[in-house]
Amino acid sequence: MGTYVNGIYQPAIGEVGWGTLVAADLSRFSELAYNVKSGASGAVGNGVTNDSAAFQAAVDAVSAAGGGMVFVPPGTYMLSTPVTIKTGVTLRGSGIDVTILKSNANNQNVVVFNSTSAAMSLQDLTVNGNRTTYAAGTAAAIKCAGFSADILVRRVKTIDCQGRGLFWDNTVVGGYTNVWVENCEFTDAGQGFDVCGGGFMTHYYVRNNLFYNTSGQGLADTVTNGSMILEGNVFEGPMGNGLSMEPCDNMLVRGNQFHNLNDGAIAIKLTPKSQQPGEDPSNIVIQGNHIYNTGTVPSTYCDHGIVADNVSNLVIANNLISRMGRAAIRLRVQGGITGSANVLRNVLVTGNTVVDSNQDNVSNNAALAIENNAPGTVEKVKVIGNKLINQNTDGHTSHGIREVGAVNDSEYSDNDLRGFATAAYAAGSGTGVELRDNRGHNPQGTASITVTSSPFTYTAGSTPEMVYIRAGTVSDVSKNSRTIFTATGCTVRLEPAQAVVVTYSSAPTMEKDRL
Repeated sequence: MGTYVNGIYQPAIGEVGWGTLVAADLSRFSELAYNVKSGASGAVGNGVTNDSAAFQAAVDAVSAAGGGMVFVPPGTYMLSTPVTIKTGVTLRGSGIDVTILKSNANNQNVVVFNSTSAAMSLQDLTVNGNRTTYAAGTAAAIKCAGFSADILVRRVKTIDCQGRGLFWDNTVVGGYTNVWVENCEFTDAGQGFDVCGGGFMTHYYVRNNLFYNTSGQGLADTVTNGSMILEGNVFEGPMGNGLSMEPCDNMLVRGNQFHNLNDGAIAIKLTPKSQQPGEDPSNIVIQGNHIYNTGTVPSTYCDHGIVADNVSNLVIANNLISRMGRAAIRLRVQGGITGSANVLRNVLVTGNTVVDSNQDNVSNNAALAIENNAPGTVEKVKVIGNKLINQNTDGHTSHGIREVGAVNDSEYSDNDLRGFATAAYAAGSGTGVELRDNRGHNPQGTASITVTSSPFTYTAGSTPEMVYIRAGTVSDVSKNSRTIFTATGCTVRLEPAQAVVVTYSSAPTMEKDRL
């Protein structure tokens, strides 16, 4: 099992559901070498000759021999048809921008991982889609053809792509399991990393990659229903959404950077997988990420840092989010999401620092928004120990925390909520909400209590309260059915929704001070 550090789960290597792919045995990617330039019909790599046949012949020969490595020396290799990697084959170059595989045809994928195959690898090279020449094409630099397992993509750069950089095609029956993508660059593409179709993708690990300059999203996944770890990546604009996981389940997103994404974009966007009756899927940790905008033109800023729609069992912890166009963190129940039960529950938001949200100056935008926008359920959201700070004097961010609609049985405590234009906290229409010890938020201060007939019961609201009982003739003051005082001139602390009962013969004066 893993451990908890500051309340955040750290999965162990090899832990089922989290670490299986991290601890997997990479020795399956055999190192039996075959040089693609070998023989009279070998590849040339001069940037002119069509080397497609030589590449495929080398891959086929190594696959037929039981697997091994096809080595690609330095050079630029023109390919008019895709190189299809098969079971047991590693295609390895001499380094990024040293070995270059370049498209020489319109609308042709450059490299394809074969379907119904396993133990395939692409390493140490650049794949150039040659959009400069074939601007009308929509093909991928690298395509995975479906229903495969144990795929490794390491130290690979995709550039000038006609369509996607790395495309996981799930339109065929089946999907992918045990996938590693690490130390890669995905740039100049429609989308950097795209998973779509009707299949599945489970147990995959995306680490230390650069996503840059994509007209669409950095990493988009519309099929995942298994474990994923996304760690140490950089998403650098211009770009649409950075990470769009729709749907998602059993996912850890840790230590990534999202910088200067496009206006209207979301750095991390989450929706749930299809839910069975009574099921609360998701189980997602968003931890230690840095999401920020720079520059001096707010109307060009990324809109939101993190948006979670209809997601349950979610932890958002220790992230730094600064200068968003609108809300930094937005938790919502939305209608119209396929397979969703319109539920958002069991969410912990803790240890985050949010600075200067709503740079677009849109009315009623908060640093943290919690919204019930459809007939559904929003409940058990805990917001604890965050710094939601508005340092600007422009008054752009109206609220620190703002509820919309019925948000029930939630807690807001130990947060820094200073400097907001309208209020530190705006309540929705829900019940059972607790507020306590939030810096910058004073729900009311002192106020008088109207005392009615004896025995008089007073119940605190959504925040802790001190109740002062003075004057009059009092014989009993009880809390939780226990007598705590037998005379007037006493002070009683109440937790949210807790009651005090005062028995008297002459009515006392009572005041409350919400903490």
